[in-house]
Amino acid sequence: MNKIAYFSNTDFSLHNFRMGLMKEMKARGFFVIAVGSSSEERFKESIEKEGISFFDLPLKRTVDWRGGDFLYILRVFNLCRRERINFCHNFTSKPNTFGVLGQRMAGVENIYCTVNGLGYAFQEEKSFIRKIVVFLYKISFRFCKKVIFQNKQDMKDLLREGCLNKEKCVLIESSGVDINYFNKKEALKEKLPRKKEEGEKIVSMISRMLYEKGVGEFAEVAESLKGKATFLLVGPVDENPSAVPLREIRKWEERGNIEYLGNSSNVREILYLSDIIVLPSKYREGVPKIILEAGSMERAVVTTDIPGCREVVKDGESGILVTPGNKEELAKAIKFLLENDEDRERYGKRGREIIEERFEEKKIIKKTVETYGL
Repeated sequence: MNKIAYFSNTDFSLHNFRMGLMKEMKARGFFVIAVGSSSEERFKESIEKEGISFFDLPLKRTVDWRGGDFLYILRVFNLCRRERINFCHNFTSKPNTFGVLGQRMAGVENIYCTVNGLGYAFQEEKSFIRKIVVFLYKISFRFCKKVIFQNKQDMKDLLREGCLNKEKCVLIESSGVDINYFNKKEALKEKLPRKKEEGEKIVSMISRMLYEKGVGEFAEVAESLKGKATFLLVGPVDENPSAVPLREIRKWEERGNIEYLGNSSNVREILYLSDIIVLPSKYREGVPKIILEAGSMERAVVTTDIPGCREVVKDGESGILVTPGNKEELAKAIKFLLENDEDRERYGKRGREIIEERFEEKKIIKKTVETYGL
């Protein structure tokens, strides 16, 4: 039986973004292996419940100057040799670089990568980290049959940097979203994180707690619009260099600007509870899953006019695009949607139509499997 392995930085990523693809490959007769750094037991249990083998390979998201990244290469090499893996698909920057090297050393010939955003390394044009990442991509992409990009800008940037040739590039916008699960009619009322008072409007940001994701701007706008809505902040505190410290989030809570719900497994229910979803990101996104899920739940979205976000949200049609880092524009957009119920509902309905047309998970999986040549 052919073995296919999916490598990502965390079990969370594999569970939340790749489960549909892994299940499809299992249904096609492949022995499917998921490889990531373990964060919560429930993700591993859920993956293995589907008959998919999970292997925990420790991996830091940030640069590991103590040699952990090179140890990861050896661990990938040993895993591929021991399990006789002959097909690998990588996601996130370290599997796309160090992981590919370990796979190639083990003799794996069918190697694919998905560039799901360029991350904080590409925030500055001439940063040292960017130069390292570009160098690593130039090496690892030599060994890939195809490299999948989630937006055109990322593909253009890496082509311009000389990381790969155009023949290897495939554009598949996003990881897709399960439109049956993310349907407002399916939300479980008993899993709602809080009650919604009569007449209350809720504005939510669901993201890793990173300044580059716009968490700081969200908190400042929440303060300026205090009394007009409840502002919910949802997501884990991160180890990224631009992570927002938990003590800062607690200060915002103490001032009454936001309610912090921490990390949550009930994203669908939070979306159901919310009137507006905000992602004021300055980060080099692939295609953010949360704005796909928000659109699928018929929620109006306010996000930034950057690659990955603008592909999903159509300005004045399914949401509002604002300039990254511009708090005045962000506040104005949120205020407009709070005060105009008909526009907010119209944006939400159009968002659902766009998701069904272009980002439905089954369509994305079909394109991915075709990229494999199957």
